[in-house]
Amino acid sequence: MKMSRYILSSVQQKAVDQLVAKYNDLETKDKVIVDFQAPTGAGKTFIITNVINEIINNNRNQGSPRKLIFVIATLSSAELPLQLENNLLEYKQHINGLFNVKWCESPSSSKTKLEHYPDIPVEENNVIIFGKQSAGKKKILTEQGFFDRFLDEIKTKNYTLVYIRDEAHHGGEVSKNNNLIDYDMNMSQERINVNKSKSFEFSVQNAASYIIKMTATPKGNNELIYINEKDLKQDDILLLKDNAIHNEGLSNNSEIDDIDMLEVACKKFRYVLDEYAKNNEELKNISPAMLIQVRNEPSDKHEKEIFEQEINKIIAKLEEHNLSWVKYFSSDKIDSKLRLDSGDINQKVNLKEISKDTSDHNVILFKIGPSTGWNIPRACMLVQLRNVSSDTLSVQTLGRIKRFPNPEYSRKYMDKIPEKAISRTYWIYTNLNDVGKTRFTLTLKKQYEKEKFISGSINADKHKEGFNKHGYKAKILDELSKSRIVNEFNKYVEEYKAKNYLVTEYITTNNSEGGIVSRIKSMVTNSIELETYIETWFVKNAKLFPDTLREDIIKSIFAPSISNENSQISIYMFWFIIIQKYEETIKIIYSDFVEIARNDLDLYNLEYMYSLPKNNETFLTDAKLDNPQLKVKLNKSNNYAYEDLRENEHYFDSYSEGHFADDLFKYIEKNHLNEKVKVWSKNPVFHGLNFQYIDTNNEIKNSYPDFLIDVIDTDGKTHKITVEVKNLDNDYDKDKTTTLIDAYQKYLSEDKIDNIRRSQESLNIASISIMICYAHFEKNIFKDYYFVGTSTLKDLSEWLNIGDNVKQAGDLIKQKNSRITDLETLFSYFK
Repeated sequence: MKMSRYILSSVQQKAVDQLVAKYNDLETKDKVIVDFQAPTGAGKTFIITNVINEIINNNRNQGSPRKLIFVIATLSSAELPLQLENNLLEYKQHINGLFNVKWCESPSSSKTKLEHYPDIPVEENNVIIFGKQSAGKKKILTEQGFFDRFLDEIKTKNYTLVYIRDEAHHGGEVSKNNNLIDYDMNMSQERINVNKSKSFEFSVQNAASYIIKMTATPKGNNELIYINEKDLKQDDILLLKDNAIHNEGLSNNSEIDDIDMLEVACKKFRYVLDEYAKNNEELKNISPAMLIQVRNEPSDKHEKEIFEQEINKIIAKLEEHNLSWVKYFSSDKIDSKLRLDSGDINQKVNLKEISKDTSDHNVILFKIGPSTGWNIPRACMLVQLRNVSSDTLSVQTLGRIKRFPNPEYSRKYMDKIPEKAISRTYWIYTNLNDVGKTRFTLTLKKQYEKEKFISGSINADKHKEGFNKHGYKAKILDELSKSRIVNEFNKYVEEYKAKNYLVTEYITTNNSEGGIVSRIKSMVTNSIELETYIETWFVKNAKLFPDTLREDIIKSIFAPSISNENSQISIYMFWFIIIQKYEETIKIIYSDFVEIARNDLDLYNLEYMYSLPKNNETFLTDAKLDNPQLKVKLNKSNNYAYEDLRENEHYFDSYSEGHFADDLFKYIEKNHLNEKVKVWSKNPVFHGLNFQYIDTNNEIKNSYPDFLIDVIDTDGKTHKITVEVKNLDNDYDKDKTTTLIDAYQKYLSEDKIDNIRRSQESLNIASISIMICYAHFEKNIFKDYYFVGTSTLKDLSEWLNIGDNVKQAGDLIKQKNSRITDLETLFSYFK
């Protein structure tokens, strides 16, 4: 490898300088803790290696006043600790490393007899690597005292311990009574005594002077040093590919199953192989790789057989395209075409060999676990297949194919690499749409951790009981036709003969050209899969088919008629036909019968004790990151509930939300309302407070309003305001919005208002207001807000009532004079 690969980029050097500077704070502090966050592919291990070396070098230059020792704890999955050791040793050779590296590998059980197992060496400038699972309950290092002796010796010999916790979001916190909590330097002595004997994390963090937590999700308890993808794009070398292509070559309106998708991916990869082989200087001696993500092997015998069959189908397709492959599921579960073809069972195949730029393995089938921390810059294509892959595409998984294959070339010849060059391109073939996003973590300010907000819930039991089950059963039984079921069965028999499968569900996704592709999401190929599908469907749709209804259908239709007259129709095929041919009709019938329950005001209950989550994570696409209309500098707002530990900008999901947040911030500042507005905040989606509603399919859904505002009146009571922001002219789900408004009004209906006001009085609440804020724009120029909803303030509620004559956006605009259209008018009610 060229030496320039081992030179820090500007962004990496900045991170090293910041981390070393925090270590220097030990001159005035007994303990320093920092969080370090960087995207996959930023070179975190290389950065940490340089931090270690710089700390040692600075210490030497000062006459070695401290005896230094370093501990790195990482995940124990697959070869990760060994790979970390190899990476540190490799980097050490090229940066004049002043440290020694030792991986402390430990047998897992404390029952294992170890007569000659050596103590962990305490020597200056040692870097000790632990797999996290090597030091815990029933582990030798812990149970037989090796780890305690190691820490005691560090203390006795007056060493300075630097602790680096890799993947800290996977357990890099200490625990008390199985609750994850961060190490707190203000813990009482009693708390320390309780935890010290129980927790590896607490013990090592308690002994360490400097702690670096490398984490994807900082908790906000410590100072944050970070790198984001925006920084990397502006760096002096290319560390990441920046041209993503999603599902290229998948045509419109075609049914695409796993093997068909893989066929398209293989053809594209053959093209990539040819392009890499051309005279591209940055790709010289680099062989591209396709990665196929595989989930854990099922434990069930039948499911395992099906899983193995799918893997064999994939391998057959790869070989059809003359692509060499390797299965890497763990360090002891490796197989490859090259080894099978050669007949040499001792042929060297490990993660390091697979990852080399010049490796002959074209395709790697891998699991997420073993891939954590995996560095394979030659990988440029990721394929996720429904039958063998997990349901999620993690940031770490995507990061495997985003690394630029030749950073050292880009250092000198950045201008020679076009933006759309194949070296900067990566391909994703998957049924998932949300890929290539950057994570941001907002932290709740401590003064708002105990602040309570209002949420709304629906009584699910009453909702379930809200229709006449006997009448519902009779209606369903009337709809089912014995003759139709028999006819549909005959059609399915012919379909199965032609295809060897029956489709259970389709899915539509976007292809690279912006078109819509219809794909097979799920299918059944045998009776076992059919049985599993039926049972799963009934679990998910239990409300449509109460157990007693299923029994009545079997007794009334299947048992006396179909099972006797046409013995080929099994009970599971019988239910398959009903699901496929009657599901929509049954849902309509169900909808009619639950309408009474939907309008039952007793279903809707307010809850007064909801606290905001301490962390609010968002994932943003590059397009959103670069859109100035979605950014608002809210770190300057003292009464905004969350803060971004890294930047001043807060990002919002839409232009309407961003505009509302910016307007509200400016309104508060301009009118000097920082004392009056106690707190306001964007509500975290999926984790914040919610108001349940019953959707048009009569299912209980959660709605997470966009903004929460608490305003203090002159009597010291609190006005609780909840706002959902919509674009008046571009509301993508108008039915949902209409249903939300209806639910809001039921929560604060006239029949319930007296009880609600009594609750308000006891909780020192002045009023509750729940509303939709329609933002009106013309050619991207803001015009007005239109507030619609309800309130316990009678005068305000009358202004917020939408009325029966509002059917579309234009109707609200026509009513402008009888609507609240600005923040000043709205806030005039909260005095």
